[in-house]
Amino acid sequence: MKPTQALVATGALTLALAGCSGESSAESSSSGRHLVDGQTFTTVLGSDPGSLNPQLTSQEGAFQVDRFLYDSLLNVDEKGALVPGLASAWHSTPTSVTYTLRKGVTCSDGTPLTARDVADNINFVANPANGSSRLGVYVPVGARPSGTVRRAR
Repeated sequence: MKPTQALVATGALTLALAGCSGESSAESSSSGRHLVDGQTFTTVLGSDPGSLNPQLTSQEGAFQVDRFLYDSLLNVDEKGALVPGLASAWHSTPTSVTYTLRKGVTCSDGTPLTARDVADNINFVANPANGSSRLGVYVPVGARPSGTVRRAR
């Protein structure tokens, strides 16, 4: 993976921001059935997921559940391409990435997602004292955000 792609993927895969997401809409599943909001979804896990904090766990069961609980700055589509998530746009160089946050993104308490929230998440994982299993996996050792996340205008 190229350094730029790795850096962009870092943001895409790291920042499962607690309860922050944009609006959703009904979609069609691969089986052709129409998915609707407000209905019950049931899945089976192979084991107890343990901690659901995506910044502290490496358990597969937690990853399965966290996909439904948290959003990322970027996502990876079925072809392996990076696509917008919480970020509507991004620009990368070999040593940095600038994200523009999508309009209308709120956290579970209704407050707007801010650049400070994103930076705090990266800093939490980057601090070895917090014991995040994501350090060195999704957040490079030594990573420090420096105001590179902007709100879309």
